[in-house]
Amino acid sequence: MPCVHMEWRIRGAAAIKTKTGISTIQDFINFNPRECFDRLINKYLTMGEIDHEKHGRWLVGMRRGMTTPPYGFSNAPKAGPVLASINTCLLYKIETAAGLIKYYRELKDKVKHQRGRRSDGDRKIIGLSDYMLKSFIKGQ
Repeated sequence: MPCVHMEWRIRGAAAIKTKTGISTIQDFINFNPRECFDRLINKYLTMGEIDHEKHGRWLVGMRRGMTTPPYGFSNAPKAGPVLASINTCLLYKIETAAGLIKYYRELKDKVKHQRGRRSDGDRKIIGLSDYMLKSFIKGQ
């Protein structure tokens, strides 16, 4: 059975107010720690598994409703995106949903700070929102 131990430390009045909503003694008395921790867990802890079809469709440039990718993998319409996702995960040693999100966030940060012209792939990475990243995860 998987187990997680978490501790949260919030320092400073402004951070406490932002993270918990506590700004007065009455707020502290009425504070619901379960609600606060559930919100923090949902924001920072990724639970689920990689949705290789959605991730793969993004990788090969397929929009919803398309049956074949615009390039590559054209001999295997359904398997193409899935294989692209699985191969990407194997290549970059991504084993978990959290690992996938971490990989893309780090890559996005790296690409943002590169100098010079950006490729189409670079622009695709920069345009990758947290919402889109989470759509690559089943069970989110």
